[in-house]
Amino acid sequence: MSRDRGALALMLHSHMPYVEGFGTWPFGEEWLWEAVSTVYLPLAQLLVDTGAPITLGLTPVLCDQLETLPGPAGDRLLSFLRETRRYVHEEDGAGLERAGERELAEEVRRAGRDYEAAAEALEGGGRARGGAQPERLGRSAAGTSREERSRNVSGGAQPERRSGEHRTGGSPASTGPVLSTS
Repeated sequence: MSRDRGALALMLHSHMPYVEGFGTWPFGEEWLWEAVSTVYLPLAQLLVDTGAPITLGLTPVLCDQLETLPGPAGDRLLSFLRETRRYVHEEDGAGLERAGERELAEEVRRAGRDYEAAAEALEGGGRARGGAQPERLGRSAAGTSREERSRNVSGGAQPERRSGEHRTGGSPASTGPVLSTS
């Protein structure tokens, strides 16, 4: 009896509430910046490095926010990575070292280097090694413009509104564009 080889499909779905332009802690832009620096940039780099087939769903809300990174939002992101995160990791690492927690201190310092690497990738034109551009992932992967994505949103949400302007209702009519690398 022969069996056909099975297949495994890995589907990653990515969503972020709209936080661009809404301050920082606890639920503002810092949430997006953490995701960009610790999830989206490393994921883009992994995809470039491995060439592995993957399917990635991106919501219109996330795509809209990623498109803001080449502007003032990206400047705020770099400031967060270069100043806020650097300071926090230096202070936390030193405190753990003083408390005799050398392994934890080293892990905090390693995480600080991850933020530094994210800042370097963004300052290098938004490209991870090999050319991945996570801030363009939403637009280029879907092959759609902001206006085209806007048509996929019901309830009157206006993706072009930014920086703290009031947003009205609406829920995605679909989960947004899907990218498949296979």
